[in-house]
Amino acid sequence: MSEHKPQTAAGDPDQGADDATESDGQQINEPTRNKLFVIPVGTGGLRTAQRIHSLEERLEPDLDIEYIPIESATIDSAAVPNEFKGIRLNTNDRIKKEFDQAKNDPSVPYLSPNHSLNIQGATRNPCVGRFLLERHDGRVKRSIGNEMRSALDKQDTSASIWLVGTGSGGTGSGILPLLAPLVRRAAEGIESKFDLDVRVNAMVTVSELRTDGQALDPEGEAEYYVNSSNTLQALATLQRLDEGANGDGLLTETIQTPVASTMDYVDITTPPLDKLFVAPIEEQRVDTSQHDSDRRESYLSRVNFKLASAILSLATVSAGDIGNTYNQLDYDMYTVDVANIGATVQAALDLLTSGEEIRAQRREREQLESHRDALGQLEANINALRKIEFEPGSVPETIDDISAEISGRSSQFIDATSVLDVTLAGVDEIQEGMSRVVTDLPERLVSADDFSDSPAENGIEDFDPEQFIPHRALGKYAFLNLVLAQIDAELEDHAFERRIDDLWEKNEEDLDANVRGLSEEDYTNRYEQGIDPYLGNSEAEIEEQIANTSWYERNERRRLRATLDSIQETREELSELFDEYEHLLSLRERLVDTELPKLETELEDVCELLGTRQTVAEDLIGEKESDIRAAETRRETCRQRVTPVDNFSGSVGDIPLNIDSMEDLSRKSLTEAESLFDLIDDGLLVRDSILRQISTALDIVSEPIEDNFDNSRTFRANSKLDKTLIPMTSAGNSGVLSMSGEVESDLQAINSRHDIGTVLSDCWVDSPFELTLVVLYGNVSLENASEFRVIQERWRQGSLDRLIGSDIDLSRHAAFPELVPAVQSVSQIGESSSERPIDGVADE
Repeated sequence: MSEHKPQTAAGDPDQGADDATESDGQQINEPTRNKLFVIPVGTGGLRTAQRIHSLEERLEPDLDIEYIPIESATIDSAAVPNEFKGIRLNTNDRIKKEFDQAKNDPSVPYLSPNHSLNIQGATRNPCVGRFLLERHDGRVKRSIGNEMRSALDKQDTSASIWLVGTGSGGTGSGILPLLAPLVRRAAEGIESKFDLDVRVNAMVTVSELRTDGQALDPEGEAEYYVNSSNTLQALATLQRLDEGANGDGLLTETIQTPVASTMDYVDITTPPLDKLFVAPIEEQRVDTSQHDSDRRESYLSRVNFKLASAILSLATVSAGDIGNTYNQLDYDMYTVDVANIGATVQAALDLLTSGEEIRAQRREREQLESHRDALGQLEANINALRKIEFEPGSVPETIDDISAEISGRSSQFIDATSVLDVTLAGVDEIQEGMSRVVTDLPERLVSADDFSDSPAENGIEDFDPEQFIPHRALGKYAFLNLVLAQIDAELEDHAFERRIDDLWEKNEEDLDANVRGLSEEDYTNRYEQGIDPYLGNSEAEIEEQIANTSWYERNERRRLRATLDSIQETREELSELFDEYEHLLSLRERLVDTELPKLETELEDVCELLGTRQTVAEDLIGEKESDIRAAETRRETCRQRVTPVDNFSGSVGDIPLNIDSMEDLSRKSLTEAESLFDLIDDGLLVRDSILRQISTALDIVSEPIEDNFDNSRTFRANSKLDKTLIPMTSAGNSGVLSMSGEVESDLQAINSRHDIGTVLSDCWVDSPFELTLVVLYGNVSLENASEFRVIQERWRQGSLDRLIGSDIDLSRHAAFPELVPAVQSVSQIGESSSERPIDGVADE
């Protein structure tokens, strides 16, 4: 595939990322002392970069950081900060076709027909990761170069580039060994253009292959360990570490790039990295933890914190003077461990806050209980009012318990109803009188539509009983009932009824049988069908008798005339009484059947709403009680954090505050403190506690990769590790580095006790109550690390499958056979397949 291209080395000044000519419209930024470029590779690198970003926001280091992630899978833009300028090594049908051609091309030594290309990611196969980088080489170089040039200014004094990724997956392990020299060439172009010092570093994680003597304990996917070993071998070769050539003196000056479009090879004559940093990780613990969880709870979160802290500390220490920092780092490779200790200020504030929150929640619960009870009482009072029979001229006391608005104007109701002559007044007159009294009364403020039945969607104010009181409806209800009481008072023993009873009793003998049968009917029927017809007949009979009586019978005619007058007067009296009686009945019927039912319905709706709100309030009270219990549990956790018994969770430790009771805690002291010394001055900390925890933290950290797997071999067995400590904290805590305690010795003595040879100081960040102790281990022998050597040895011995529990073709995962000479390339294996043992293990 390469014969059609001119032989072009990566780093040619006329090519891609290394083009030093100034582009049109170049952005001119404000100068800063130090620029930091983080280039995360793959998912693992991206997670570390996210932690760097979160620490950057929290610690506010004196850095200008640019993030340029490279990923073979889709980068979820919603899950990463906006500042991340991602480079996606995408896969499409065209690229898949090119991949299929390349894996059958002998000039592509790292691919074989057995390789496959997925749509997303390299899936633990570094060969696929390398192919994707070569395939997108022009865009990668161009994007990185453009981002660096646009971020830098000629007044900037230094810059550092960090490649961050995992050596155990497919993307990171397949890209990092090739990306390192590409970035180095880009850095050289930047150094020339801007006349500044650029350092290129890599922070790489590998899968920890734990060993105790000869007992190995691999966990996780088998490919992780194969990839980790190959990545370490490749990077060791690139960096010209003693172990790089595997002892046989085989080194190469170039990495051929047969798939690339803008270059044929990459020159690796000189090591591309200024420093290589390595940190093993436990795969099983990674798989069971969340990267974005609290680092006390999550192993993976602690790993990313460790990597991010190491990078930030190296970029920040000595006020960002990279040259001064690197002059004190004598080795090309370091391993890293980090511990973090902090005064439990936030826990103390949380303890104070949790107490306030609990008290506030209890007040809310009490308010809710009060509102719930008031709603229940309001419902009971309204229902009680609906059962009361009003007395004329008297407003029931129950009204006083419901509505102060009505209670305050009771006399108006009484006066307005008393002046009404219900024997004459019509509905309109009653409505007019009622309107004058109730117009100023407020309407009910809420309805059922104004509330949700979900407790969580209700606030305490949603249960305030005042808003549910239907003052105007109650006023109308009271007014009409007072009128009704007057009507009933008029109807009770009404003169019409007395006259009907009297006439009925006096004339019952004269009534015919049909009329006498109406004795049990109401007064209206007895009048209309009984008494009035009877009197009418009597009147007609008398008139007929008068007509038939001679004028000469004057006495008789006088008697008959007197009787007729009496009957007519009685009928006229009854008619008037009946009209009044009927008016009262009609008025009563209108009130009872039409006017009051409308108000009854409204009051019934109010009572139903009150019942519903009580139920919701009860549910919300239950939730509040649950919240209080949870808050009390959190408070107890905070209390234990303030003065913990077990001070460390993994590599994260607490410096307990010196308190005996809550009275010793002052929010003012906690919030106004700006350093550990302020806490000491306030009596909340003692120097010995700080020094003791520093010593404990240095006991916890350890060189993470050497395990002296084969005790019979003595590579540098007697060599002493070089330990460099970078304390990262706020400038206000600088005195901690020189102070001494009453019981504990000073930091210098503690460092000496832990064989710390070098301390890089002046690593100041906005971390007033924390000390992050970054320990770099130099003079480390990869030959003493099982991650580096055991995989290769077991492959040659034919026992690799028994070690990692899977029959892995080591060469199929060797993305850089030119850098890992102990493993044959897939093309070499193809040529010698007939000599290959049946179990897949190559002969030594």
